[in-house]
Amino acid sequence: MLREGVSKSPTTPAIRAALAADPNNVSVLYFLAGNNMPSPDKAIEHAQKALTLPKPATMQDAQFQTMQARLHGIVGASYFSQQKYREAQEHYAAAVKADPKDHTAQFRLGFAAMNLMGDAAKSAQAANNDLIRAMTSLSASTSLYHSLNCCAASSHSTFG
Repeated sequence: MLREGVSKSPTTPAIRAALAADPNNVSVLYFLAGNNMPSPDKAIEHAQKALTLPKPATMQDAQFQTMQARLHGIVGASYFSQQKYREAQEHYAAAVKADPKDHTAQFRLGFAAMNLMGDAAKSAQAANNDLIRAMTSLSASTSLYHSLNCCAASSHSTFG
């Protein structure tokens, strides 16, 4: 929801000008990422870029840590929505490390882990089903082999 006084355009002229003046401005990139500007895909790019930049000299450590936590949360949410749970978990873990009191990041970290466990369980079940099919097939083949050998052995003894 837009606050009063914020333009409905994808990016306000002031933000566009600030980004043009300094494309590595962590605060501007953070603002754009946090507000899905100019689009959700571009916002993720802004978040990823901001995560690679060093702390500005004028920014307090606590402010930078909070910003890093939120940026990791934004990127993690994008990966989660794409069902890339491993990548989402990595970003949520980084968010919790940057801000251990961020309960939303803690919840999302756990939720990503649960989805990974669910995927692992599905993979294990599929592997087990494949093993059972292979063993059943092998058992049938082995029974047929033994039956043929018995018949062949008895025919040799009969005619021998």
